[in-house]
Amino acid sequence: MFDKLTAIEKRYEDILQQLGSAELQSDPSEYRKQAKALSEIEPIVERFREYKTVVHDLAQTEELAASGDADMRELAQEEIKSLVARRDALLAELKILLIPKDPNDEKNVVLEIRAGTGGDEAALFAAELFRMYTKYAERQGWRMDVMSTNDTGVGGIKEVIATIEGRGAYSRLKYESGVHRVQRVPATEAAGRVHTSTVTVAVLPEAEEVDIQINDKDLRVDTFCSSGPGGQSVNTTYSAVRITHIPTGLVVSQQDEKSQIKNRAKAMKILRSRLYEMELQRQQEAIVAVAGRNVFERLKFESGVHRVQRVPETEASGRIHTSAATVAVLPEAEEVDVQIDEKDLRIDVFRSSGPGGQSVNTTDSAVRITHLPTGIVVSQQDEKSQHKNKARAMKVLRARLYERERQAADAARALSRKTQVGTGDRSERIRTYNFPQGRVTDHRINLTLYKLDKVMSGEALDEIIDALIAEDQAARLAEVE
Repeated sequence: MFDKLTAIEKRYEDILQQLGSAELQSDPSEYRKQAKALSEIEPIVERFREYKTVVHDLAQTEELAASGDADMRELAQEEIKSLVARRDALLAELKILLIPKDPNDEKNVVLEIRAGTGGDEAALFAAELFRMYTKYAERQGWRMDVMSTNDTGVGGIKEVIATIEGRGAYSRLKYESGVHRVQRVPATEAAGRVHTSTVTVAVLPEAEEVDIQINDKDLRVDTFCSSGPGGQSVNTTYSAVRITHIPTGLVVSQQDEKSQIKNRAKAMKILRSRLYEMELQRQQEAIVAVAGRNVFERLKFESGVHRVQRVPETEASGRIHTSAATVAVLPEAEEVDVQIDEKDLRIDVFRSSGPGGQSVNTTDSAVRITHLPTGIVVSQQDEKSQHKNKARAMKVLRARLYERERQAADAARALSRKTQVGTGDRSERIRTYNFPQGRVTDHRINLTLYKLDKVMSGEALDEIIDALIAEDQAARLAEVE
């Protein structure tokens, strides 16, 4: 740890020296890059230097306590207690500072809340959760902007999408993603029975245009009259906008504004964030075909999670990052192994994304195949030829279907990929709000607070978030160590 801190301090001094050179100052882009790297490691260096000063003072005070008279020893002992406490506190801070940061922590947030299981009661609780986050954002000094709402008409919300802008918004709200469960007696319950309902919450980092480039040719934009109570041209003009991103099939609708231009801007903001989330997941996934004798026999043992611990090339402060990659080894299926009916396929073609060149993203060569009975989707865009991309996509689809059938035949546990928000089933939950007992329980860290009213007002939500952050930091610190 101290070797790492020493290396970071040396890098800090090197960057500081470079920033004063005329060569670097003549290159604004590189200057900004190095200045950012300096600001990232500066808090670590400051704490490390303070730590070394405290350790030096502690050693001198211990010598004084050993050689001085009785009065001097007594004073020295008091000073030693203070210095030891400060040393330990700085050491704990340094350990936390060395934990690799989430690059999205400083981004703004796209918040999506949807009513799950429970009918009107779930919708009512969705509205209460939205008010909770609204009040919490106000306490943090963040700005909230409602993008779209789908009201039930009785005070509930089926769905609401909002953006939250402010420093550190994603770093604190990212732990709120998941299924929130409520247990209480609804106002409409005549028999006084406790009902259980759920609401799903998704917290996405807001993507800027520099994060995600969207080609207008990949969009289908439809306009229509807004639905709702109307008034002042809200549902008498074509102000509502629905944008379909053709390559991915994502659809975003906006109708809250009277202006078609404003609705389109809001829809693009949401679309960009969803595409950014998909891109982060896609960057971690690659598909290759390996041919040869006994290939599956040798490689089948490689399936699973592979973890790496190293200093990335992009890491300015020299910290060790722990990352993971999942490997799936599937036997390639021939047409005799898996029969695919053409009627079960939906095939979409679109323009490839990427650096382009020689018709790669100027023709509709990319292919996305959806297997309707299973919902499996495979995309291919690496080849210039649409026929070759289709053949490659079919090969991957066939292998996945074969693996699916093999697992079913072996009575193996089906592979399930959990999304950020879950399914909304009552059995899934990250947190339970129990109104009869006045308690909130976060099941991820087994934390229970009997402060339901304060949590719902946003006042005590920090206690839960702080505990989640501490747990996350402890887990990541254990990986680093």
